[in-house]
Amino acid sequence: MAAAVEFQEVSKRFIVHHERPRSFQELAVSFFRRNNASREELWALRDVSFAVERGETLGLVGPNGAGKSTALKLISRILEPTSGRIAVNGRVSALLELGAGFHPDLTGRENVYLNGSILGLSRREMREKFGDIVRFAELERFIDMPVKHYSSGMYMRLGFAIAIHVDPDILLVDEVLAVGDQSFQRKCLDRINEMKRRGVTILFVSHDLGAVRSLCDRAIWLEGGRVQAEGATREVVDRYLMRVHEKERADLAAQQAPPAEALPGEGLHPEPCPEPRRRAVEGPSEGVSAEGGRRRWGTREIEITSVRLLNSAEEETLLFESGQPALIEIGYRVNRPVEAPVFGIAIYRNDGTHCYGTNTDIEGIPTDGLKDVGVVRVAFDSFAFIEGSYTLDVAVHARDGYPYDYHRPYCTFAVRSRLRDEGVFRPRHRWEISSRFPG
Repeated sequence: MAAAVEFQEVSKRFIVHHERPRSFQELAVSFFRRNNASREELWALRDVSFAVERGETLGLVGPNGAGKSTALKLISRILEPTSGRIAVNGRVSALLELGAGFHPDLTGRENVYLNGSILGLSRREMREKFGDIVRFAELERFIDMPVKHYSSGMYMRLGFAIAIHVDPDILLVDEVLAVGDQSFQRKCLDRINEMKRRGVTILFVSHDLGAVRSLCDRAIWLEGGRVQAEGATREVVDRYLMRVHEKERADLAAQQAPPAEALPGEGLHPEPCPEPRRRAVEGPSEGVSAEGGRRRWGTREIEITSVRLLNSAEEETLLFESGQPALIEIGYRVNRPVEAPVFGIAIYRNDGTHCYGTNTDIEGIPTDGLKDVGVVRVAFDSFAFIEGSYTLDVAVHARDGYPYDYHRPYCTFAVRSRLRDEGVFRPRHRWEISSRFPG
């Protein structure tokens, strides 16, 4: 039996014009000049081959601009390939872009019938399905309103309801579920699962990799218009995530410039400063150096010379897997001996939420007698922060908070997780389910 969808060495090229003629005269001149410098070839797909068997659910993953949406538009015949062959066997229903297939001046009711006629259904067939479409979309009050007044969520609900009620053999879904509320998204995913059980062939494009894992039998990773990996969903998604993490690690590293150096003339205090001693956590007022949004202040009697974030293999990184071991290593130099300096760290979420802070004084770690240079390490058996971006402050100060060297922030790092729990920190826990009555 022939596959539901088959691509054979398919390529799709677009021509991007960087200069557009503003008049007929400019158009005529540009036609004869043929200025190739003002146009650029963009290959959305290059020599892509794959097949989707009948009843299979295939996920397409990859970054923006990878060619995923172009592939679906080629299947639905919105676009034609530049080269290669595409075979599609069955009625296709596509949910691609918000508003695609809708006429803005027509009402929701009129657009339902318009879409049905485009898909080859008779008016009688659409009349029989109309009530189910409107009820699923939850648009009873708005069905006779012109769709140009619909919100993006209303567009999506009506488009999805039409797509699933026209009895397609092949359903194409391209990321549009992201605009719906949580309840309706769950309703849509349940209906996709139901169609999957009925043997409908589904091609699913989404940046929600959890949904891809749960829905899809197989996955293809597209990037730069080419197939990077194809196979079992979990394997392909994991390979794609590894690539994403590598890129994020490189991007985060590029953002980190060396910490700001001391301002010219900023020296050490040979005697205790006669001004009231300020607590380190209150922030700087004088003698502050700043660079790229980072601030540094303090007397430098003890100086922080380096900070490294290390993973479980003690490799330097700025990207961590939630729950894995981590290590923060602070290098220091003693410029003038001080009594019991306090080394501390503080971790903030990118929205400014203070997630965690500790120091050697709080935890009773002795620091007397430090000389010359050395290293302070903070080891985490489980770096169990929720997925997100964070900043790290590092400091060394006196017990009363008087700052010797404070960096806010020193660097930015990221935590990634396969779970989608919420909050700031994931404490160790376990679930237990029992049929016994409590007590």
